[in-house]
Amino acid sequence: MSVYPLYCCDSNFNDESRDFIVRVNGEEAFVHRVYVDMHCVQAASMVAFDLDKETEVEIECPFTYAWRYKIRPESLNVKFDYSNRKIKFKLNKPVNISIEVNDDIVHNLHLFAQAPIKRPNGNEVSPGIHGDDIIVSGKTTVLLPGVHFIGGCTLRMKDNSALYISGGAVLVGSIECKNVNNVKIYGNGMINLHQYPHFSCLHGISLEHSNGICVDGISIVNPPHYSVAVGGCENVDIKNIKCFSCEGWSDGIDIMSSKNMVIDGIFMRNSDDCIAIYGSRWDFYGDSRNITVKNSVLWADVAHPTNIGCHGDYKRGGDVIEDVVFENIDVLNHHEPQDDYTGVFAINVGDGNTARNIYYKDIRVEQYQCGRLIDIRVCQNPTYNPIPGKAIYNVFFENISYSGFGEMPSRISGLSDENRVYDICFENVTEHGRDIRENILIGEYTDNIVFK
Repeated sequence: MSVYPLYCCDSNFNDESRDFIVRVNGEEAFVHRVYVDMHCVQAASMVAFDLDKETEVEIECPFTYAWRYKIRPESLNVKFDYSNRKIKFKLNKPVNISIEVNDDIVHNLHLFAQAPIKRPNGNEVSPGIHGDDIIVSGKTTVLLPGVHFIGGCTLRMKDNSALYISGGAVLVGSIECKNVNNVKIYGNGMINLHQYPHFSCLHGISLEHSNGICVDGISIVNPPHYSVAVGGCENVDIKNIKCFSCEGWSDGIDIMSSKNMVIDGIFMRNSDDCIAIYGSRWDFYGDSRNITVKNSVLWADVAHPTNIGCHGDYKRGGDVIEDVVFENIDVLNHHEPQDDYTGVFAINVGDGNTARNIYYKDIRVEQYQCGRLIDIRVCQNPTYNPIPGKAIYNVFFENISYSGFGEMPSRISGLSDENRVYDICFENVTEHGRDIRENILIGEYTDNIVFK
């Protein structure tokens, strides 16, 4: 077990939250302030530590009368003892959980008990202000605990290089992988961009036209734009990252024209789509395929936890988005009042796109604030799509449960005889214990919608 060192003495950077006191095996941990929910931006809290053996956690809420605690995802069934405004519980494996006092999901504590990632041998860099010269091709750069500022805002990776961000290290700036191969960005440290203005449009990590990229363990806090942007890439592994955002268009992981990706063990709390998979967009061209998202927790304060299909190469008749799997996922919230942008599971194809061979399996959705469970449509969004989508088919939902009551009914619809939805299968999909067919609208231009 390792509690990361406190670094709040750095006068240029202080993100400490005092809303919670967290002790890990009796040792006080540093609690970060993170910002959530663009509807009305609020300060929540986050704490992270390494866990390699059974560990006791004690949490105190010093400024609030705590009459009720809740730990989510509920599927983890974390048991706790409560007395004198404190809770105690034991953990024996890594988890990503939300601890909520008096049902407050905005000022909550996000707790990440992380699998240790061993510090490698490499070029050790002390806290301070850095440029791109700390990244060397063929070598590993190790950021030691403390605050690291990137002088030019963006740290650019090189071929065959690695960046290790130690637990207790904070990188203030963005990381870019552009036209590179065989890069690893890892460690239990943090990228924090909350000091950057929204118009800077910086991503936490940007992966462009690259191959063989691994991102592991990093926390990404309040980037102005996407947490991780992926465009024109192949063979990408993203695992165990934790992300927060609170700006407009601050999606979690957006994937454009990319292939062969595995996203595993992540926690995303975003003020736009948590996971979005598109075809062509900007200077990225081509289909997206063979993408798996698994063993993760998604929380959309705005828009969709999962979203497929909006953008494509309409000038060339669209793209194909195929062979996508979402498996073993907990969804903690979905809050979207705009009818065109609802859906915990949204497949809305425009720009001539086709979406096919999409699988959702073993997913648990907890009570959300506003939206609908499923939204499958061939459409033409007037804001984004010069032409409508082409088709959606071979979509499978298996063992999906929503524990609340749907704000809006789920829906499936095509657009015309040439723009259809077909071969959609639901097996053991329920809302508050009721079969999904009791709260779903099947529109025109659809065929072979099957319920088992």
